[in-house]
Amino acid sequence: MNRIERNKKALIGLSIGIIVLGVIFQAVGIMLTVFGGRGLAQSGAKAGAIVELVFGIIMILLGLVGVCFGIVTTWTGSALKAIQGSIAEDNLGKGTVNMHKCQICGAEISGDDSFCPVCGNSLTGEKTCPNCGAEVGVHDRNCTKCGKEL
Repeated sequence: MNRIERNKKALIGLSIGIIVLGVIFQAVGIMLTVFGGRGLAQSGAKAGAIVELVFGIIMILLGLVGVCFGIVTTWTGSALKAIQGSIAEDNLGKGTVNMHKCQICGAEISGDDSFCPVCGNSLTGEKTCPNCGAEVGVHDRNCTKCGKEL
């Protein structure tokens, strides 16, 4: 089992725990709201009843946010996959982490290439001017000897 699969299970477990807590918050919030509303109806504006009502509404909202967050993270966790790349088992040579790229155009190149297959950039660090044959830097745009554009 690779890292993504292990973390996927942990994320789904944590998300389910958040959903359960959200439901509990909502249930307690509903009870507080009902008791607070009943207390207000029976005795008028009592401070205890108002506090119960306000905390009940706050707990219902927190529970709703928790349930929504839990559902989204469960959905995200179930969608995670590692099919190639350095994080997938037995695929250490594929993917963007271990991939070589041309410094000029960004094309994917293999480790034994001497020139970029897309732009023709020398990957060995050796480059010569086609006009005068002088050695020039890999990233030079003009020859330092004759001035010709490379």
